[in-house]
Amino acid sequence: MADQRANDGAAAQRTKFDELRGLAERRFARGDAAFVAHFGIYLDDTYGSGTELPDRHEYRNVAEYLLRLLTITPGRKNIKHALRLISVMGTRDPTLPRHAASLLAFGQHPVDLAAAFTARSVAGAITELRACLIHELLLRRVILTDIPQIDTWTNSAEWRRHPLSRLPLSLTDLEQSPTLRSYRLCASSHEIPNPWPDGMSVPPDPAADAPVVTPVPATADDENIRAAVQNWVECSGGRVETRVFELSGHLAPGAVARLLAEMKLECLDGLGADGEISVGACPPQRVWEVLFSAASTGGAWNNGVRGAYGRLAAWQSLAGLVGAAGSTSVAEVERRVRQCDWFGFTAGSEWFGEVWTVGVLAVDAHHRRIALLAACDAD
Repeated sequence: MADQRANDGAAAQRTKFDELRGLAERRFARGDAAFVAHFGIYLDDTYGSGTELPDRHEYRNVAEYLLRLLTITPGRKNIKHALRLISVMGTRDPTLPRHAASLLAFGQHPVDLAAAFTARSVAGAITELRACLIHELLLRRVILTDIPQIDTWTNSAEWRRHPLSRLPLSLTDLEQSPTLRSYRLCASSHEIPNPWPDGMSVPPDPAADAPVVTPVPATADDENIRAAVQNWVECSGGRVETRVFELSGHLAPGAVARLLAEMKLECLDGLGADGEISVGACPPQRVWEVLFSAASTGGAWNNGVRGAYGRLAAWQSLAGLVGAAGSTSVAEVERRVRQCDWFGFTAGSEWFGEVWTVGVLAVDAHHRRIALLAACDAD
């Protein structure tokens, strides 16, 4: 009887929140986008603070639904009212503008998004939204100079002060296949890229000499290397291992698996003497794609940092893997990336038994340094 009452209560709660969404949908269908924005602002004002009000999380979910309704439904009026809602919700949640930028870039015509760059708002959330929109649109191959309002803003002091301004305003050759989210009102989806293409596996070569490796003490490189998967640790309970080693000589592709087995890596714990390590030659473009996907779409239990900050994190990880300082230009990082040999790897260890895994190796042009990033997250 108690279980039945609990089930009935849960069903009643679902019905209540479904009714709230239904009310917003009906008003929206009649062209009343202003009501949807007002409703969202009310919910955020009431349930957006840290106060533990009853059903706070469910009401916040309704507010998120209203944000999606306005942002992914095409129309200039919808954008106008979405900006009002974002300016309020973004005050309490500093990560909301990056999410809203991803939604808007997915759902709206790029020319209509010029309104976001001309809106009379001094809210920090709108500045953050604009900065994120720049990269969300770039990743969708929008030519920014075709939209004068956006082009003007990218020449402003406001833009130059933003950390995302260090990224180029056009896609590099490495960034041609970004994995981007698709959105619906109640869900989103994305692909999980394969670390290396079919047919690129490197078979082990027992005759190939493996150089001696010497661990390098942790440096700023390690922090940069983990940038793309740091959200897996902070928001989803994932694990990350970053290592840098000096090499005593040339590393043949056929010796990479044997060298990995000798490195005493955490990600290979429990593999056993006869455990299989699979290695694949990985083009630099695929490395960027994997890192960008890990950063922008997240791990098993989170949604990542979205496109703009995902792009920044992918370049930070690449900089660390090639031994470049965090302040190094993207052009210089890309030059070093192209000089390296890149490998993806996986293994029969518990670590690589998860759905969300990353295993990447960078060997510098002189075969004096090898850097590793491994990450996993459990579904």
